Amino acid sequence: MFQRPVLFISWALGVLALISAESTIGSHGSLGAVNHVLDNVRSSLEGNLGSLVPKLSEQQYRQLDSDGYFKLCAENFDDPSTNNKNHIIVNVNAKNKPTLQWVRYGDASNFCVYIYLDENKCDVALWGKVVPQKAKDDSDILYIHALFNSSVDYTSCYCASEAIAGSPPNYKNIAKRCTLQTYMDRDPVYDSLLFCPSCDECQQAFKKRKKIGTPDPVYKDWKFFDNVVGHLWGPGLPLFRKTIAESFDQVDPNINACTLDITNVPRPQFGCDDLSNPDMGYGFGANVKNMNCGLGTWFNCKEDLEALGGSMVKVHVADINLNVIPCPTPAPTPIGTCKNFTISEQICIEEGGTFCPSPSPALV
Repeated sequence: MFQRPVLFISWALGVLALISAESTIGSHGSLGAVNHVLDNVRSSLEGNLGSLVPKLSEQQYRQLDSDGYFKLCAENFDDPSTNNKNHIIVNVNAKNKPTLQWVRYGDASNFCVYIYLDENKCDVALWGKVVPQKAKDDSDILYIHALFNSSVDYTSCYCASEAIAGSPPNYKNIAKRCTLQTYMDRDPVYDSLLFCPSCDECQQAFKKRKKIGTPDPVYKDWKFFDNVVGHLWGPGLPLFRKTIAESFDQVDPNINACTLDITNVPRPQFGCDDLSNPDMGYGFGANVKNMNCGLGTWFNCKEDLEALGGSMVKVHVADINLNVIPCPTPAPTPIGTCKNFTISEQICIEEGGTFCPSPSPALV
């Protein structure tokens, strides 16, 4: 008799509590402050009604805290076949062999990943700190700020077309034949398609389909990005630049900047089938390293582009490969001078703010 009214009250209280929590996040920016509001709502209600007010989970907090974004964190990709730490960023030489690996600095709160996802688009923004793999201190911290946007699905990818993949898709073919030269030599009928996907792990994902529920095709739910805006900077940048110059002697060794550029490299790709709990989700090889939720891309520094070949560049100087994970509790939040994204990243750091400013309209 009373079931529907009680359910309605529960729903209404939940909505009011979450609205109140959302406004609190905007003004206080902490999980403790949010739950304090919810506790006040519970205590102000008589009888058992207080128990109907929901507690805010970490996943709900991450979503609310970033105005519609999933606010997650990143870790180095995991390769159990090696004894060394693996990277988030890695310098490579002209043969795509690693020359210097950069791992996350400190715990997960030092590398934030904002993900906006709806039926029309996906944006991924990175704010993070990395250091050389064998660094003994923080003297070579390298900062990255990057936004990947202009997303498309696999139907916009040349290497997922029947011309390369076949039907049904042959993932071994994709991995071997999806090269820049093949893409450049494509039939004009495919001119509108992008250079993607990178499918190095697709065979593994396909083999594990019964165990992990791999989609068909493997890259069915991946997002590919046709644009990136971002750069690297900080005390580690000279070492990053020095490593580039050692592998690519045509590059000016006096340049001390790196604006991310994805000309003629496979489109950056991201995959995760459970953003609310990425530890339990799968990316099915989207990070080009393993089955975890994550992002993978190659890149050059725009400052080097002409020296490396301009519009015909056929090499890249570095990779990004990362796993996406839940953030520590509470999720990292901006404080002090960095709460609003109205100042430069460098000032944010110099004045002691945290490294997770909220995404601004300029980023989306």
